[in-house]
Amino acid sequence: MAATASSPSPSSRASPPARPAATQAASLEPDSPRPRAGRTAAGRRKVRRSITRAAIDLFLAHGYDTTTVDDIAAAAGVGRRTFFRYFRSKEDSIFPNHDELLADIERTLAESDPAAEAPVDVVCRAVRLVLDSYLADPDVSLKRYRLTRTVTSLRDKEVASVDRYQRVFTRFLRGRLHAAGDPAADMRAPIIGAAVAAAHNHVLRQWLHSDGEVDAHRLADRAFAMVRQANPPYTTGASDTVGPDRQETVSPDRPAEEREHPSQKHPAAQSPSEPAGGETRADAAEPVVAVLHTSVPADELVRRINAALTDAAADTAGTAGTTSAPTDTGTG
Repeated sequence: MAATASSPSPSSRASPPARPAATQAASLEPDSPRPRAGRTAAGRRKVRRSITRAAIDLFLAHGYDTTTVDDIAAAAGVGRRTFFRYFRSKEDSIFPNHDELLADIERTLAESDPAAEAPVDVVCRAVRLVLDSYLADPDVSLKRYRLTRTVTSLRDKEVASVDRYQRVFTRFLRGRLHAAGDPAADMRAPIIGAAVAAAHNHVLRQWLHSDGEVDAHRLADRAFAMVRQANPPYTTGASDTVGPDRQETVSPDRPAEEREHPSQKHPAAQSPSEPAGGETRADAAEPVVAVLHTSVPADELVRRINAALTDAAADTAGTAGTTSAPTDTGTG
């Protein structure tokens, strides 16, 4: 009778070759090789982008609610612990690094020179860092926009991030305006901060609506020029904002003698009525000084200023080649 073949006993089975200790340690902690990629700023950005791309693609393909952190980590090729080193939750994973952006913005604001650049100009320059972060990766930004339009929690998260930037702008503006002696600094600062944030958001939305076809930088130039024109005492008179013959507008709640402070004038700017060489320009526009009570309604304020400007223009046209006295409009 032939012998029956039997399976080898466990002790007789060939043992797999032993792996090096380093390999065994790595298998116990799948994240251990990954920190090398995050040891530099460029490496951290690369890991962050890979996680964000994986999260957005999964949310769009399978839905936000059904996608887990483990799904995102696996798709990005990282471990769960690595994911949480970069993001607090899956909700955070699709957004740019707002903490780093805020730090960059605060540094930009703090390093600005109040004698060389007016506060509104500084804030308009700083907010471009946010815009540029979206434009740097259009594919991710456009996909993110599709998600935030449909997922309420993500849209709320984006709105909250905008509020953080606006608070930083307001704090900076309040300090600079107080230092300039503006008695309305506490009111003016949040209004200007909100205007800058609104201008940025409008530009970003237009770019997103166009699927990235709109020239966002050119549109931003126009939008921020409007913010500057609405706050002329606090801008430097940049070439894209104020023409060479544009006169300063006097704030109704600010004494006329306080309207010129170091942050109002660009160091290279020259008074419109004082051409080079000290020559008098016959065609230079005359200043209009408006003295109005702070209780005057906004629409009435605008109407009176426009009327004064119209009268001044008519007087100048009727006395070409002569210098007329400034128009003084009061409330009586």
